[in-house]
Amino acid sequence: MAKHNNSNQIRVLLQRRLELLERLLMGEQAVFEGRTCSQAEAREKMSKWLAATGNKKGAV
Repeated sequence: MAKHNNSNQIRVLLQRRLELLERLLMGEQAVFEGRTCSQAEAREKMSKWLAATGNKKGAV
């Protein structure tokens, strides 16, 4: 039984690692394709997005 739980934990960790690597790849592709913005632009976009979703903490 312990071996089965260990297998599941390893599977979950590997899945999380794969998801992380996929997201890193997406970021690298965005940089390569020029789809980036400055930190100030990102803050402004995030504030607008948070305000649009009704989040009280709209200021970032």
